[in-house]
Amino acid sequence: MERDILVNKLKDEMLIEIQLMNRFFELEEKLQEAVKSKKWSELEKRLNALKKISLDIEMADKRRDRYFAALRSLLGVPLDRSFNEVVKFFEKETEDELIRIHTELKLGVLKVKSSTGRLGYLFRVLSDSMNEILTEIFPHRKGKIYSHDGKAKGYFEESFVVNKSL
Repeated sequence: MERDILVNKLKDEMLIEIQLMNRFFELEEKLQEAVKSKKWSELEKRLNALKKISLDIEMADKRRDRYFAALRSLLGVPLDRSFNEVVKFFEKETEDELIRIHTELKLGVLKVKSSTGRLGYLFRVLSDSMNEILTEIFPHRKGKIYSHDGKAKGYFEESFVVNKSL
């Protein structure tokens, strides 16, 4: 009975995590689109939504880990055993369902990693491009300028504004 409850809780948490991963992926894609189409007002909104959902994912992941650890402990399976080894202790139908859900979760994680990588690349390219432009326009501003007492000094007298819509 306790085993069935833990299995159901584990399944539920994995399904929740899959939904959250899919939502995270969708938000990352919208963020990427907002950057590409220069919709800067949407950028902060998307980033805040990503921050919130990442906390939700973290909590779901912790709950999933707790249920899996409890299930492994109940079955007397050593901690070094993988998920696929643990599910072998269940009847075929439950094993197949858990493996299917676990595979779907792993695919969701890969999808998010891929999207995050593309997003990181986009931001690096934008940052590098902006730095190249600024270096060409202001070659005398390379590096930091320090005062006589060794503290970094700003460029207050030479401020400039970058037009984000360019």
